[in-house]
Amino acid sequence: MRTASRPTLGIDSFTYHRYFGEVGEWEEPLPMRWSTVDFLDRAADLGVESVSLQTVFLEDLSPGGMRALREEVASRGLSSVLAWGHRSGLESGTSPARFDEAMICLDLAAVMGVRLVRIVCGDQLAWLTPPEQRKDHLVPMLSRLARRAWQLDIELAIENHADLAMVDLVDLIGRVGAPNLGICLDLGNAVRVGDDPVECAALAGPLVQMVHVKDLAVQEDSVGQPWSWWPSVPLGRGDIDVPAALEPIRGSAPSAGWFVEMGNMHPDHSDEDAAVVESLEFLRALLR
Repeated sequence: MRTASRPTLGIDSFTYHRYFGEVGEWEEPLPMRWSTVDFLDRAADLGVESVSLQTVFLEDLSPGGMRALREEVASRGLSSVLAWGHRSGLESGTSPARFDEAMICLDLAAVMGVRLVRIVCGDQLAWLTPPEQRKDHLVPMLSRLARRAWQLDIELAIENHADLAMVDLVDLIGRVGAPNLGICLDLGNAVRVGDDPVECAALAGPLVQMVHVKDLAVQEDSVGQPWSWWPSVPLGRGDIDVPAALEPIRGSAPSAGWFVEMGNMHPDHSDEDAAVVESLEFLRALLR
């Protein structure tokens, strides 16, 4: 997000995916179930400025539903990003159906008044397919998406979704050559594919439009396998040097939003809401 001289602080709704009823391989279900309004209320209570809303968790994706959601977000003094692609996104450029979904998402974002849409090209299983092959399929789709987004005055941010190393993602964006196409830098996903988050931040530079600020407790057995267990922990308690990774972003993309985002939690930190509270304190201290 490029609307401020400093990063906005936010939360990605995927952090609360168990609250929305999604339970992953290493997780246990929760007894409660949240609505989008519940998430917005919690975000407002925590004093963040922005939310990244995963479309997979939204109850009403009709134009009317998106207009109502716009009012709910605004009434809490929040800005928003729309996040499309859970889980496998464009399926590495091989799915016309998912491409159509992404195009519809852009129109819905315009109805909602969203200026930034995060998209996903693939998931961790795509890592097994050579990146050059995937890029050849993705360039035409991303070119069309970027053109439509430009018409709607929307920027697109591709997440490094444990599917592409940063050098390949930067190359992909360069091949598309669209001025409104950038990067959602996920610090945890960088580690999952063997990238160094600090080097990723420097390489992505001004292409970064938002950051998924994440810390991981790296498991030795998972190294080299993006699809394995990469448990999240509160910022500052894991193996990622978060301040060092954010420092290049502060220089090259100073107004890119910082969104706390966590996947499955480490058993020592099983309460994701408590982890969010601690992580926001960590980021606020860093900004001070």
